[in-house]
Parts: sequence; structure tokens; C-alpha cells
Amino acid sequence: MSQTKKQKDSFTKHLEDDCQCLMMIRKLTGSNNWARWKEDMKLVLQHQDLEDYITGKTQRPDAPPIPEERADPDAPSWRDICDQYFVDLKDWQNKCTAWDDTSIKARIYLKSGLSEAILMKVRGKEDPKEIFDWLENQYGSPGTASPGTASPGTASPGAASPSTASLFAQQKESLNSHPYNNSSHAVQESPQPFNTASSQNNNNNNSNTNQQNNQRGTPSRIPIPAHRVRPMTSREIAASNERWRRDKLRAQNDMIRKQEEQFRKVGDEISALTRSFEEQALRIKKRDEQVEEIRMQFQQLEAEENQEISMRLPQQEIRKQIQQLQQQVAQLQITALQQQLNSQNSPLCFAARLYREAVLDDARDLASRRALGKPWKKLVKSLSSPEEAVSTLKLTLGEHHIPGWKGTVDEFVQAVTSHKPPLWKRQKIFAHDFDRAEVEYAVYSLQSPRRDDLIRVYEWLKVEWTGGAREELEGGMYNYSTY
Repeated sequence: MSQTKKQKDSFTKHLEDDCQCLMMIRKLTGSNNWARWKEDMKLVLQHQDLEDYITGKTQRPDAPPIPEERADPDAPSWRDICDQYFVDLKDWQNKCTAWDDTSIKARIYLKSGLSEAILMKVRGKEDPKEIFDWLENQYGSPGTASPGTASPGTASPGAASPSTASLFAQQKESLNSHPYNNSSHAVQESPQPFNTASSQNNNNNNSNTNQQNNQRGTPSRIPIPAHRVRPMTSREIAASNERWRRDKLRAQNDMIRKQEEQFRKVGDEISALTRSFEEQALRIKKRDEQVEEIRMQFQQLEAEENQEISMRLPQQEIRKQIQQLQQQVAQLQITALQQQLNSQNSPLCFAARLYREAVLDDARDLASRRALGKPWKKLVKSLSSPEEAVSTLKLTLGEHHIPGWKGTVDEFVQAVTSHKPPLWKRQKIFAHDFDRAEVEYAVYSLQSPRRDDLIRVYEWLKVEWTGGAREELEGGMYNYSTY
């Protein structure tokens, strides 16, 4: 901030002229680097926000005088005044520092952008006369106007006044010697061919815009100083072409490297797929081996089953013969039991008679029972067939085993027949309409040490009996197990 007010104002005008030239060149060349253009405009607008500090309208705050006496008690104290002064001074210093920083950045951005646009135009032209003619046609001579205006719809600084061109002409040597006025600061991009049709269309649009500006009373052409369009030497052009060739070669190498990387990735994927296919083939082979082993086991089991079936046929024949023999034995047993049933002195006949008289007789019809005389004949007559009587009593006496009786059949018959008078001669014993007192009297009247066994025999006979008198039992037989 050691510059004078006039130098500050001149520097601001230089910055605005550079921005206007850059906007005009980029519009003529059809550049699409709008991000860079917006950054340039942002820097210029930031300088406009600091215009009061640049032009000197806002001066350095003066130090407050030391008051001799505090006349007004409501006035701010000396400490508050000093604090406010230091705050204002700090703000002013920050604004000045911001101007210095952004001015350097703006000059670098604008100079590099302007040099870049010129290099894009003159690249490929070897004859210096063609370069000068092209610059003369595009930007004009010092003090003359150049086609193109700022891009509509964007914030741009005000155009430089006509006196600015003469000011630039007077300071040509000093500005050409500026350290940032060098093409080496330009940011190189990939070369783009100059589009003549686009340039003509832009020129037509610029001419229409100029006519509109003339109607509005605004200047239609912006003077561009001659020192801003310094021609490139053959060495600079050769260096630019060499950089372009190197960039192109580097881009080709990068593309080849990317393709090699892609090929390598594809090769890795193919190798991985090959390994997975091999693993699947091994798994399939193992599965086939397991299937073959299972098939062999199945065949072996099938052969064993066939052999077992072939050996099972004789066993079935033997089983059939055994069943036939068992049936014959059963038939013989039935015949023997039937013979015993027909015999009056056999234990089976007596047991059947005892069961019939003690359990199944109708006690209410005593006269008819006595009239029949021989109870065993009544038993035979009540049965549907002798086979039924035999099948009913064979489990009781056929194998000489009575449930609950530890002795033989003869002992059972002797125990039953030892009572005088016979058990079937008692009245109202085991009848349908008996009561508890009568049953107790009948049981205790047996006078036998084995009466519990006899009761269990009667109970078993009642359950196992399947003859025609089953309905009589279901009517009112008493449960002897309570005794």
C-alpha cells in the first residue's frame, strides 16, 4: 500500500482492461472454460468491492485526540474510544492486505488466460507477418476499437475510458517489462483448431450487440492497448509446438498405459475364471466318483436283497408247514376238549357246569333250574355249538393253567366240589338283582381258605367268556375285585 492514489487508480484500470480483453477473446474463440472465466470475474468484482479503499475515499482512521477533561458524563470513555479506533484500524489494514493479495492473483489469472488465448490462435503460423496481420485484424491497433463485448447475463466491470488507451501507450515499456507479462505463466491446454464459422457468428452477434449499445448510448467498442498483444517469437512458437507434441505423446502413452492396465485386468479375470472352471471340474469329477460309488453300493445291496429273497422262499414254505401243523394240533386239542366236555367225569365239564350255575343262571327261575336236573346238559344246550364251548374254556383248562390259581385242574375241581351242599344249589347267588349283603353272605358262606382264588377265577371267567350268555353278564354282574 505504498503506491500513490494515481498509481492505484491506474492499476485498477489495467486490471479492468485485461479482464475486458480476456472476455472478448474468449467469446471470439468460443472457449467453454467458463469455470476459469467466472474465477477471473470474481477477482475483478472483489476489487470493485474494495474501490473505496483503492481510490482513497476511505482513508486511514486518525488517532483520537486525548481529551483534557470529560465534560459529558454520558460520552464514551477514553478506553472505549481507543478500542473502537483499533477495531477500525484493524479493519482498514485487513482491507488493504486483501487488495494486495487479490491484485497479484488477478494479474496472474488474467495474464495467463490472455496469453493462453493468443497462443491458441497463433499456433501453427510460422510467418511473423501472418501473426501481426491476424492480431491487427482481431484486436486492432493502439487507440482503436476491437470487436466483441462481455458475455451477456454475467457481472462484468465497467469498460475502460478512452484516456486509458493513451495511458497504456505512454506506459508501454514499463508494462512490457512487468514480470507477469510472460507467456511462460500461461496454463497450457490441449490445442483446439480455430473455428472460422464460430468466429464469424460471434462477430455477427457482436455487431448486433454493438448496434444495440449504440442505440442505448453506451460505447460499443473497447480500446485494446497494443502492448497487450505481444507477438510470439519463432523460439516461443517452436517451444509451444514442442510442448504440444510432448503433451500429445504423453496423452498417447497414458492411453496405452490405461489399455495395458485394462488388458491386465481382463487377463486376471480370465485367469480367475479358468481357476474357477478347473475347481468346478474337480468338484464334478469328485461328485461323479461319489455317484459311481453309490451306484456300486446300490448294486451290491440289490444283489444281497435278491439273494435274501431267493433264500426267503424256502423259509416261507417252512413257515406255512408249521402253521398247518399248528392248526392240526389245535384241531386235535379241540377234539380232545370236546370229548372231555361230553364226559361227565372230566374237570372241564365240571368247570363249565360250575361257571354256568354260579354265574350265568337266572337265580329268579329256581323252579325251572331244579326241574332240568343235570346242569351240564343245560350248559351244552345253551351254547350254539360244542366248538364255541371248547374255544371259550380251552384257555381256562386246556393247558391246565388257571389265572390266579397255583394248583392243578384236579385241585381246582376238588376245591370246588368239597363244599356241601354244592355251590350251584345256593339261592340268589350271583344273580342279576343281587345286593352287597347277599354277595358278602355268599362269599363268606364258602368256608374255604382259598375263597380269594375262587373269586379271581370267577372274575376271569366273566371277562373271558364270549358265548351266547355275554349279554347276561353285562347286565348286573358285581365287581369281585373289591373283595
